[in-house]
Amino acid sequence: MRLIPLLSILSILPFLGCEYNSEFELARTSECHQSGIFNIVTEHPSFPGGISEFYLFVASKLKYPDQARDLGIEGRVFVRFVILTDGTVGKVEAIEGPEEGGIREEAERVIRLSPQWEPGKSNGIPVCVQITLPITFKLG
Repeated sequence: MRLIPLLSILSILPFLGCEYNSEFELARTSECHQSGIFNIVTEHPSFPGGISEFYLFVASKLKYPDQARDLGIEGRVFVRFVILTDGTVGKVEAIEGPEEGGIREEAERVIRLSPQWEPGKSNGIPVCVQITLPITFKLG
């Protein structure tokens, strides 16, 4: 049986919030802590080549975890992350989805591999923007 991880990105939704789970993340996102994380911006962050290239990037890097495959676990994982003012990805966190089988960790891993984005801007000034997107894992 051929296993294919399917990517389903229904939308990219910015949300407010700022949490930190490591000193490294805190150092990288200190500017966000000071100025806040935006959800309404005049220019949204953009992936190199556009959103279709982002879909291709995620699909090419996603690997169905062996444990999830063996247990027959499928589902949608919602991943929240911040595009920092320099365009790097930070504060990656799976916020919803099946907790077993390692699919949350795989979704986080793939987002952390993301190349630098064009940062979001508010009135022409780069700002931190939080994004949430779903990634669907389906055995096929």
